[in-house]
Amino acid sequence: MTRYVEAVDLLWLNSLSSADSIRLVWCDPCLEIESETEKILRAIDPSLVLITDVSLCETIVKKVHRDEYLKSRSKIDIICDSPSILIERITYCLDSIKRLYAYEHEQQSVRNLSKETAAFIWFHILRNVVRHFEKSPQAKNDMIEHFREYYQGNPAQSKRLVEFAETYESDHALWWYTQPSFISDIINKTLRARDIDGLFSLRYCIVDLCQLLDELPRLTEHLTVHRAMLMDRDKFEQMKEHMNKGDLVSTRGFLSTSRDRKMAEKFGFNDSGDPNKVEIIDEIDVPVGLKRIVCGDISIYSQFQEEKEILFDLDSSFEFVGVLEDPEKTDRWIIRLEASDRGALLADKYVTDSNRELAESSAEILFGKLLINMGDAAQAIKYFQQLLSQSNGSQKYELTVLSRINRGLAMNNIGHAWYQKGDYQRALQWFDSALALQQQEPALPYHIAMTMNNKGVLLMMAGKWEPALTAFEHAADITTRINYYDDLANVLHNMGAIKDQIGEYDAALNLYQRSSEALKLAGIPDDHLQVAELKMKIAFVYINQARWADALDTLHKVKEIRERILPASHADMGRTWFTMGIALRSQERYDEAFDHMKRALAIYEHAYSHGHPHTANTYNSMANLKAVQSQYNEALPLYEQAKEQFRQFYGTDEHSDIARVLNNMGQAHRHLGNLSKALDYLQKALKMRQDTLGINHPDTATTWVNLSLVYRAKGDLKIALEHAQHGLSIRRAKFTIGTRRPRGNRKLCCSTRAGDSCS
Repeated sequence: MTRYVEAVDLLWLNSLSSADSIRLVWCDPCLEIESETEKILRAIDPSLVLITDVSLCETIVKKVHRDEYLKSRSKIDIICDSPSILIERITYCLDSIKRLYAYEHEQQSVRNLSKETAAFIWFHILRNVVRHFEKSPQAKNDMIEHFREYYQGNPAQSKRLVEFAETYESDHALWWYTQPSFISDIINKTLRARDIDGLFSLRYCIVDLCQLLDELPRLTEHLTVHRAMLMDRDKFEQMKEHMNKGDLVSTRGFLSTSRDRKMAEKFGFNDSGDPNKVEIIDEIDVPVGLKRIVCGDISIYSQFQEEKEILFDLDSSFEFVGVLEDPEKTDRWIIRLEASDRGALLADKYVTDSNRELAESSAEILFGKLLINMGDAAQAIKYFQQLLSQSNGSQKYELTVLSRINRGLAMNNIGHAWYQKGDYQRALQWFDSALALQQQEPALPYHIAMTMNNKGVLLMMAGKWEPALTAFEHAADITTRINYYDDLANVLHNMGAIKDQIGEYDAALNLYQRSSEALKLAGIPDDHLQVAELKMKIAFVYINQARWADALDTLHKVKEIRERILPASHADMGRTWFTMGIALRSQERYDEAFDHMKRALAIYEHAYSHGHPHTANTYNSMANLKAVQSQYNEALPLYEQAKEQFRQFYGTDEHSDIARVLNNMGQAHRHLGNLSKALDYLQKALKMRQDTLGINHPDTATTWVNLSLVYRAKGDLKIALEHAQHGLSIRRAKFTIGTRRPRGNRKLCCSTRAGDSCS
């Protein structure tokens, strides 16, 4: 059975030898070159990396400290007063890592689908897309070059690689895969890490392996297979506590097992007796009649046929049956699993969607779009720009020339990725480039509609409502004419967002209802991300109408859908947590609201660089929470951060978002008794809101009312009454009769950007 070893590169330098996956890095500014210490260390590890520069030592230590694997572990293993003891311990640690680290990461490749559905669906779509890649000579060269770079400086593996490059044929992929410590290590490491560059480079052999597994005879009898590993004891205890019977688990990558349990056990012995490790035997039942599980007996391809290897295809899923202690050996545990089609059924709708997109574009385009959908915008930009460059023949690795349709799609997706990163100016430039290409004769109506929709979103973000509505109406006309209902739903959705933004709430709900009907016509299921986004927008309207309970109920449904599909760090999860915080605040559940906003802020700071509206909105709303609890001195610094981030992002001091923060700062100063400052901030906010939102916008009304409170505090009751009446007349025209008004003089307004809050 193939034994997979993960790389543990504490320091990655291109010049390092690849003779081993493990590196000993010695940081010592006092070490003399060619000293006795160096000789001893090189005897332990010929690939030793010596760092003697103090600043570089500090840099390396920081890099190691950020490694996710090391964060939860002690950085100090032992303090020695004897060189011999230190050398003995280093040798022991290196040996332990080589034997044990791989199995911990192998276990990390098994995940609970109830918590990681997003990654599972992503992998299923990826597998589907990769299988549609053209098996071109260039794809084969990319694969060989990837292996060559990995084994650079390793004479033994380089020699094997020469043979591989000269003799590899698709029919031999499984034979090469079973060769110990060779291509299987790299393939599975790349799959488990979701290394996009690596996956693209290895597409040739991944396609071969999937196709050969598909062609193997299906099982005709019930089968039980085994896999052994070592697992961290604390992780094992967590698994026992949290896994329930019937939970779905899945592997990331190909899964190697054996019919022979005794053979499998050889790969999971705790030879060192490490008390922090526990031996695990996976016992997997494979019933007859499974339609979506692809596995096969590949022992005939292996030079170790006695291993009786059964290989499972990418992301096979299994039901958790239970865990019990092995009666044959103390401190060894058996995890019982059963192969199941349920996992594939989870991804069916998304795979179907990807097949439709494949019919309309290409595997190359959809591969890049997956990066955007999983929140990796920077990688998507790099990928699509490489495709465009390669299509012009300007890169070393030239792909199939992209058609005009696909070039336009690549440009559109680059724009989408820049939009996701918060750089709207660059996004607009790429959308304009795509539109110019798509409008050439013969025109491409569907693609024009999608680009017009994207431009409309950017115009909406800039507060240019009329041009945005014009763009959306153009897109809606096209998608209605060609019966693309899911795209029509998206356009109607965006039009509703504008109506919400300008305070026309009934019109917004009407457009959202039309969008929902279009989604049903398109066959979109109720737990789809498009449905979640639509519900999110409906919740925004409910918040603006002061229908707090309806908003919170809708947002819980949004959260349930997104948690099943998206990674926890995705920006849309941040938007969900944020908007739930707004609704909780309205119900005076302040501690819960603040916790939700803190979660949103952590996600935004991870997803964006700096100066992003989502981050600024969250600071503003956290300040509002402080203010509503009369903690005004704590609120003001948060408002300042929000204002500065908005100013940096928009490149101006005149924007409705900045006006919102100024309004809130004026309120805080009023409560602190700083009436002159309060008046100054609120007058600036009123002028800015009138200029950017209009004189009849509900937010403009809010500032009129807030100014009336300042004048009342100053004793100018006549002016106060005039301001209050003016604000009230605007708000009466906007709120539906019979709905509850916001409590006191506070109002929350939510925009399509992030569910913005304002006082």
